[in-house]
Amino acid sequence: MPEMKWIKVDCNLFDNRKIKYLMRLERGEERVLLWVRLLCLAGKLGNLGRLMMTKNLPFTSELLAEEFGLERTFVKDTIGVMLSLDMLSKEQGCLCISGWVEHQSVSKGQKLKEQNRIRKQRQRQNVTQMSRICHDIEENREEERRKEESRAQENEELQKCQSVIDIYNARCLSLSRVRHLSPTRQQAIMYLLEKYSMAEFEDLFDAAERSSYLTGKNERGWKATFDWLIKEANMHKVLEGNFDNASKPLDDLEMKMIKELHKSE
Repeated sequence: MPEMKWIKVDCNLFDNRKIKYLMRLERGEERVLLWVRLLCLAGKLGNLGRLMMTKNLPFTSELLAEEFGLERTFVKDTIGVMLSLDMLSKEQGCLCISGWVEHQSVSKGQKLKEQNRIRKQRQRQNVTQMSRICHDIEENREEERRKEESRAQENEELQKCQSVIDIYNARCLSLSRVRHLSPTRQQAIMYLLEKYSMAEFEDLFDAAERSSYLTGKNERGWKATFDWLIKEANMHKVLEGNFDNASKPLDDLEMKMIKELHKSE
């Protein structure tokens, strides 16, 4: 749109409620004058009320302050008031004179051009909004998939840990039963399952049940517990046969070695 040589100003301008509100503020007359200067600038720019310094650079409060030779804080504050009063609006970061097309009675062709611009802008906004919605939906789906995978992994771990406990309870009848899978036990079991198979856990508990020493037939009447058995160092010793029953009575040296093994834990 070409530059306008004049703009329309209502003779009842100073009876307008928004103008009266500006007048009541500190430096009110200067604020009203700034409004008139904005109207004139919009007319000179010939961009249907859109305050664009260049094709790609919108006027900001700082640029307007430089344009009019006013304090930045004053212009910024006044622009904020005008936005709140709907005297100005913002479209994609560009300040616009509200109702410019209606009040300045532009030609039918110009109105149609502005209507097309607004329609295309709304279409772009709708596309952007739809894209954002689709992105959010996909993000939510991905989050649900991650949660489902996490729940599945957690359930799988719980099942594996419970299987180890079930094997212990079924095979170590001479030892105290395990009734609860605590987080500490679960962590210990999962750590061992990275190195040992279920078959090795079966061997562990079978060896513990066969061992007279581990089932209480020792000087102190001490018995191994599930938590003691699933300590890696103890599991290793039991599987290596350090607590197997001797084919002959243990001599003093062998008894001392077993006691030392027990003390080290």
